[in-house]
Amino acid sequence: MQSISGSSLDLRFSESGLEGANRPLSRLNPEQRGLSKLESMERNMKKRILSAALMFGFSLIFGLKAVSAQEITGDIRGIVRDPSGAVVVGATIQVVNTDRNEIIRTLTTGPDGAYVAPYLPVGHYQVVVEASGFKKFIGTNIMLNVSDHRIVDITLQVGSTGETVTVQESPLAVDLESAASEGVINGTQIRELSVLSRNFIQLVTLQPGVASDLATDQLYVGASNPTGLSNQINLAINGSRPSQNSFLIDGADDMQRGADLLLLAYPSIDSIAEFKVARSNFLPEHGRTSSGEVSVITRGGTNSLHGSA
Repeated sequence: MQSISGSSLDLRFSESGLEGANRPLSRLNPEQRGLSKLESMERNMKKRILSAALMFGFSLIFGLKAVSAQEITGDIRGIVRDPSGAVVVGATIQVVNTDRNEIIRTLTTGPDGAYVAPYLPVGHYQVVVEASGFKKFIGTNIMLNVSDHRIVDITLQVGSTGETVTVQESPLAVDLESAASEGVINGTQIRELSVLSRNFIQLVTLQPGVASDLATDQLYVGASNPTGLSNQINLAINGSRPSQNSFLIDGADDMQRGADLLLLAYPSIDSIAEFKVARSNFLPEHGRTSSGEVSVITRGGTNSLHGSA
């Protein structure tokens, strides 16, 4: 074999002819393509940076989608009409959280008389509506649970804005927005019902369609119980497998991903505002599970002092 060397080209001769003559340029090594080692290193570095940037971008996009899918708030919506049934355009609406004595949203009705107050924290609300030529309307005692879409339609009465009409809404309302089968256990029930191990999971079985196959009578807090067995959350919701359930705390996944039967954290029953058990037919925003979803919302500050011992 003979070779001819140059400053930018290195060709090798053999019995079969010129090596590399019939190979594509991409298959030649950097020296055969006339590239220095420094240029080759720069190209490899650029490829690695580009690959890392693409991977980070995809993970960020899908991560934001996963985070946004976990709903921990609710909304109040409705239509404002006059006594004849015609819609009222441009009415001013204030949504007040009475637990905090705070105005959360201020908005006006659109051309169709509709309004939507989204992303409201769980709690009690009142809706205040004012429009020229109509009496001031105050709707009170509106209870909003996690992922609720509460409809509050309003009919204004003709009169002066100095006059006020107060309507006490029913705390229990029929969900007209979805066919989801859901149930809520509120904070008072969680704290007042007798739970020997102080584990809120035992209260999930109070919901219709939830069957328990726990290894012991009491479900203890932690990864294992006093018998040495793991604290598996064997709850069948509407006949589905226990490993297909999903548990959330303030929208964050609380499942130990593997067997999908253990929880990562057990919030104290004194720290829970409420939890909702979505059993079937829930909206796509709850995704990630083919069985039930238990969404726990922790307590927040209010306008009054409270505590427990």
